[in-house]
Amino acid sequence: MRYFLYIIKDIETSYWTKNGLYGYKTNYGYKHYKSIVEIFKNAVDCVNNEFLIERIDTPIQHLDKIKSITFVYNY
Repeated sequence: MRYFLYIIKDIETSYWTKNGLYGYKTNYGYKHYKSIVEIFKNAVDCVNNEFLIERIDTPIQHLDKIKSITFVYNY
């Protein structure tokens, strides 16, 4: 079985609602359902679905292949 590790950085910009970064407009902001942070938080719940009382329906593809999600502080 092959495993893949994805490192996605600079997601703190997903909290921004004004201005932009590097010429790109910031669109969503804190708690917007299309924000990558909210999508990742949903994925965390889904990965741990066995511990929840209610089942979560999600559009996340290949969820059965995700074994771990880790967040770290941006230094």
